[in-house]
Amino acid sequence: MTTVKDRESVRFLLLLVLVNLLWGSTFATNKYLLSGNIGPGSLAFIRMLIAGLSVLPFVLWFRIPFPRGRDFCDACILGFLANGLAIPIEYIGTQRTTASNVAVLIATEAAQCIILGAIFYRERITQRKIFGFVFCLLGACVVLWKDLIRVSLLSGGTFKGDILILLAAFFYALYTVRAKSITVRCPPLTLFVTVALASCVPLLFWSGRELVESPPWTYSRGTWLGILYLAIPCLSIPMVLWYILLRYVSAGAAGCSIFLQTLFGVFFAALFLGERPGLPLFLAAGMILVGLYLALVADRSA
Repeated sequence: MTTVKDRESVRFLLLLVLVNLLWGSTFATNKYLLSGNIGPGSLAFIRMLIAGLSVLPFVLWFRIPFPRGRDFCDACILGFLANGLAIPIEYIGTQRTTASNVAVLIATEAAQCIILGAIFYRERITQRKIFGFVFCLLGACVVLWKDLIRVSLLSGGTFKGDILILLAAFFYALYTVRAKSITVRCPPLTLFVTVALASCVPLLFWSGRELVESPPWTYSRGTWLGILYLAIPCLSIPMVLWYILLRYVSAGAAGCSIFLQTLFGVFFAALFLGERPGLPLFLAAGMILVGLYLALVADRSA
């Protein structure tokens, strides 16, 4: 017989699938935009600015209160960590290592979320949550098995890049864990606007030279459509949902959901770039969903 907690777990699972579906679709779009259409700094800054400004009218119209005092400072720090610092570190690290290494190392964010959740909020690392993490990890390995064969982590040629990717994953995990405490006290819409606009300050310094050399009014229509897609459907909407979900799920369970991005990233690559996913993709989908469900059920039974 299905219990209320089971139904809640399924509801949260579906929302996490939706959020990571939108985030997973960014990989193919990023690949298109960064292939000579726009610089990485410009893309990060303009995307974040549009995302924050797209939500601001709703906040002002409905007079939703902004974070104040310590919450405002924490939100600005979150924006600096996740977007102003982690994104540049990830981009620089990607340039110094292989795509296969990035795919493996960035997934360590899930484990770091579980550990940081236990440190900051004393979240129990239960046996069921561990099983859920292992199922998600194995599912990601099924998707990336060809790349894993070629991976040479922390070797001489890619050592610096690998360390930077690990550092970026740590900042992303810290962002998820610290955001959880703020979401309890702050409305998701105003929290997102604050984080997004605060992120634009360090991103502007990073992208300044690119914006001067290639100003936004020189971008093609296709480039602008890609930026708008990344800014609103792939950032504003899923981030607001993410803040809502963090009120109800543990940092560890939220971290495990990032494995879905690997899954959807491969799916959209097959859809738009002509790559054939094959049977392993569907096997991985089942394993990741089972693992994420186990992590969520562990939350509801704690």
